[in-house]
Amino acid sequence: SNGATLLEIACSKHQQGDINTATQLYQQAVQADPNLHSAWRNLGALLRQQGKIKESRHCTEQALKLNSSDGSLWGNYGNVLRDQSLLEESCKAFREGLNRAPGSRGLLQGLAISLGRRGEHQQVVELLTPIADEALTNSGSGDNALAELLLELGNAHHALGEKDRALQRWREGTHGA
Repeated sequence: SNGATLLEIACSKHQQGDINTATQLYQQAVQADPNLHSAWRNLGALLRQQGKIKESRHCTEQALKLNSSDGSLWGNYGNVLRDQSLLEESCKAFREGLNRAPGSRGLLQGLAISLGRRGEHQQVVELLTPIADEALTNSGSGDNALAELLLELGNAHHALGEKDRALQRWREGTHGA
C-alpha cells in the first residue's frame, strides 16, 4: 500500500482506539512516504501518549520540517519539550505556535503550563485571566478545556500566595467540568 492509504487506515484505527495498530500503520506510512506530515504528527502524538518522548520528539520535528506553519503542531512540540524538562525551549515552541495561530486557547494554556513549571506564576495569571474570564461568560457547563485552564490559573494564584483567588478559580473549574 502507498503511504496515503496507510495513513488513512491508521487514522481510522486511531479513532477506534486501536493504538498499537495505529502506531504500526503510522510508522509504515512514513516509511512508504516520508513527506506525510500528518503521519509524522499523529505518530509523534501517539508515541508521546505511550511515554516514548525521545521518539515522539523526533517525529514531531519531522512533521515541523514538512509543515512549520501549523500552530497546533508547534503546541505538540512544546508539550514534548516540556516532557523533557526543556522549559525555555517549550515556551519558545508555544510562542512560535501562537505566531501562527494567534489566540489559540490550547497554545496559550500550554505556554502557561510551561511558564508555571518555570515558576513564572505572575505571567501565568496575566496570560490566562482574560481568557478564563471571557470563556466563563461565553461557556456553558461541561467545558473540560476551560476546567483545565481554570485549574492552571488556580495553581498559579496558589503559588503566588493568593489562596482566596486560587479557591475561586478551582471552584469555577469544577463547576463546568
